Amino acid sequence: PGAPRRTVLPGRPTPPCTPGIPRPPATPRTRSASRLPFSTAPSAAATSGSALDQQPVVTVQDWAGKLVTTDTSSVVLTLTTPDGATLSCLSNATTAVYGVARFAGCAIDKAGTYTLTATDGSLTSATSIAIANTAGAPATVTVVSGFAQSATVGQDFASPLVVRVTDANANPVRGVTLTFSAPEPGASGTFINSTATTAALSDANGLAATGVLTANVTAGTYSLGVSAGALSSTFTLTNSPGAATTFAIITAQLTGPAAADASMGPVRVELQDRYGNPVPAPAGGADVALASDSAGTAVFATTLAGTSVASILIPAGASSATFFYGDTAPGSPVITTSGLLISAQQTETITA
Repeated sequence: PGAPRRTVLPGRPTPPCTPGIPRPPATPRTRSASRLPFSTAPSAAATSGSALDQQPVVTVQDWAGKLVTTDTSSVVLTLTTPDGATLSCLSNATTAVYGVARFAGCAIDKAGTYTLTATDGSLTSATSIAIANTAGAPATVTVVSGFAQSATVGQDFASPLVVRVTDANANPVRGVTLTFSAPEPGASGTFINSTATTAALSDANGLAATGVLTANVTAGTYSLGVSAGALSSTFTLTNSPGAATTFAIITAQLTGPAAADASMGPVRVELQDRYGNPVPAPAGGADVALASDSAGTAVFATTLAGTSVASILIPAGASSATFFYGDTAPGSPVITTSGLLISAQQTETITA
């Protein structure tokens, strides 16, 4: 009594559900692409120029790590540490399908260790595991140094012969056996094993070198080959003649009738080193005195039946000269060519 009375209002009734009419579905939330992780990592080991055994796969995810299947991002792979190398794929960029970008044919040309980075605009990029890319099969053997050398016969060449082995992408290839082979017979050389053939193994830089090469005693220019399987290259080398030590008559012995003029020949006299190699005459040429021990009258000339001479000249730069001979007395005269060097002799036959 005396307290105010509360007025109680009747409650608003909940409208009943109408049978057969479903409630409207909740509106789904659209996930927003946020990052690009690698769902399949590239191969940890690879060969230069060859496709990775395991090709990378990149997914498009939201901030919570859920796959965004509606995303069609254009994902690009790049080398994180290029160092002059090139990454090639069948398609780069690659469009994501149901939020997944699958790459194919990806390969790195240069040997080294690399990582891949996946990017697409503002999405958070991802970096792959390290890829150790090694050189491929040997593809080229190239001469590096020691070519176009010359050495005096019997002496050592100044520099070793050096080649480089590389794969198809110019990467040095290690551990390849190279065989160096000098020609036989003729002008050639021998290695420290005293044979015309030696072997060497390419190092980490793809380089292989011979030991000392010694010119043999035959003067001349020749090709020395180097090979590794079907691959090969060539050095051009020259054995130079030694110092001139003698004259030598290099034509066959003469046979002919007695005559008062130089009617037989020609006879070639050559300037040679101690191994019999022709030696070019120095500046000013080399004088060769001519003599015979004939009991009759001996005649020498520079041309057939020409004017009698007592000597001939081997011109500068030439190694030989020719002369003609005549004799009035039948027999076996010995003719001599001489000068500052050791003389040479030859017995001729003069018939009646």
